[in-house]
Amino acid sequence: MADKRIEKTKLLIKNTFLDLIKTKNIDKITVKAICDSANINRGTFYYHYLDVADLVENLEISAAKRIAHSILNRYHFDGNTSDLLDDLFLCLKEYPEDALLLFGEEKHLSSEKGLDCLYDTLKAAAFPHWREKSDITEEQLDVIFNHTMHSIFNLLKLWESGKINMEEKEFQELYNNIIIYGIYSYIYKNRTT
Repeated sequence: MADKRIEKTKLLIKNTFLDLIKTKNIDKITVKAICDSANINRGTFYYHYLDVADLVENLEISAAKRIAHSILNRYHFDGNTSDLLDDLFLCLKEYPEDALLLFGEEKHLSSEKGLDCLYDTLKAAAFPHWREKSDITEEQLDVIFNHTMHSIFNLLKLWESGKINMEEKEFQELYNNIIIYGIYSYIYKNRTT
C-alpha cells in the first residue's frame, strides 16, 4: 500500500511541476510553489527530492528511460535512420511530457542528465549491431554515433520549441536525406547551375 501512495505523491509532484513550467520560467519554480500548488507540505517534497534541480533530474532520467524503452522496442539499429526518426517523433507524440522535459525550450536550465541517459542507452544498443556490420574502430563508431544522436537531439529541441516551421514528414525527409547523402551531395552536388 505504501508504494502506491509514494507513486501517487510523486505523480502529483511531477504533474504540479509540469503545470507550473507552462506558466513560469524553470528558475522561478520553487519547492514552496510546488508544495502550495500540490497542496502538500514541504516535508513530503523533501522526502522524495533534495530540491527542484533534483526533481528535474529525476523526471528527466525517468523520461529518458521511457523514451529509450519505447524506441528499443521498435528500432533495431539496422542503418535505417528514417525508422529511428519516425520512432523518435512517435515518442514525442506518445510521451509529450517526456518530450517537454528532454527537448523543451526550458532545457537550458536543467541537468542534461536525461539526454545523457537517453544517449548512453541508445549507444549501448547500437554499438553491438554496428560492430557486426563494420570493421571500423570503436573511436570511429563513437564519432558517428555522437554526430548522429547530437544532431537528432538538437533538431528535436528545435522542433519541440516550435522553431522549425515545416510539416513533420517534410522535416523527416530532409533530415534523412542529409544523413544518407551528406551535406555535400545533398546541397552542393544537386545544385542546379
